[in-house]
Amino acid sequence: MKPAVVFPDIVALLIAHLRGVEPELDFDINQRPPGDGPLIVMNRNGGVQKTLVSDEAYVDIDAWAPDAHDGVEQAHDAIQRVRSRVRALTGSTLNGTPIYHVGELAGPARLPDPENERDRWNCSLAVSFRGTSI
Repeated sequence: MKPAVVFPDIVALLIAHLRGVEPELDFDINQRPPGDGPLIVMNRNGGVQKTLVSDEAYVDIDAWAPDAHDGVEQAHDAIQRVRSRVRALTGSTLNGTPIYHVGELAGPARLPDPENERDRWNCSLAVSFRGTSI
């Protein structure tokens, strides 16, 4: 019988890490839909279990401008900083979870929100990491 392996909530680990290394980033980093003010939203959008003990999560990252009238540069700079910080995690460990590789699925793209006209930038990353036996 093969061992049972569980995987942590990689998005929660990434958010906790970013909050620790980017305290000067004037954006709320969360997993919830956009509210008011500048916001980084990260969500897992699928992925695949690569091996018995490794998972690859597809993580979407959105950077929302503070409001509909300004913040294009702020949102752009925020997505670039977050993208860079997450890409740099290859070979590191987050709260005991080894991060094997971080690759890019889609680079930053400007996608203004049609409902509230706030500027938004998006990118998608693939994060490969190890699970634990139970």
